Amino acid sequence: MAEQSMQTVRQIVCPNCQELNPADLTQCHFCGHAIAPTVAPRPLPPVETAPPPELPPLLWALVCLFIAVWGLMAAGLLTPIVAYITHPYVTVAAGALSLLVTGLFLAERFSHESPPERMLTSRDLMALAWTATALLGATLLVKYAVPPSPRIARYVFAERGAGGCRVEVYVNGLDGDELWRLTGVDRKNEKQIVGVIVRRPSGSSARLPMHLKTPQGDCSIVKYHLIVNGRSVDQLDGAEK
Repeated sequence: MAEQSMQTVRQIVCPNCQELNPADLTQCHFCGHAIAPTVAPRPLPPVETAPPPELPPLLWALVCLFIAVWGLMAAGLLTPIVAYITHPYVTVAAGALSLLVTGLFLAERFSHESPPERMLTSRDLMALAWTATALLGATLLVKYAVPPSPRIARYVFAERGAGGCRVEVYVNGLDGDELWRLTGVDRKNEKQIVGVIVRRPSGSSARLPMHLKTPQGDCSIVKYHLIVNGRSVDQLDGAEK
């Protein structure tokens, strides 16, 4: 029993004489050398990993959304809502909302109050709001900087020639627009028509296609008719007659 009780007593080795001493002693019982008490290692608290930031994925999703909308507008699938998306009042409203969120962020920062727990902080909302405002502003600038491409209003089939299916196309234009031919020189140094453009008073232009897909196949455009405010103001033969 005595041997079993001695085994349960904590002991420490003297660094000088290498004798065992009880762990509660500060000096060796045999040589008097100072003994450093042993301290049981404390378990380290678990390291809390911070959750991944949510702002970068949200910003990337917002940019991708605008890119998708721009693509759909360029393809003509969002034509009815283009006027609403590119309206200046929409950009102004987005800017006012961004200023409001910025004021909320500055108020929380200078008051030194801990922000309430929520999924998106005022800083995240401020970044998202200003990014949306910048994208809307870029859309507005593109609208005014890049003239709209003329839209084909309708087409009629012409007499079938040696080249197959032929059509006459009616396109919508703006006041002051004109139809112009683009000419070039072939290998035989002969002048030929290589395309048709709509030239605007500002000096910009938009190139028109020379073929049109119809239920009868890919047809050559033999004549363009320019329609402005519901009436024909100009017409021009295409590259193939």
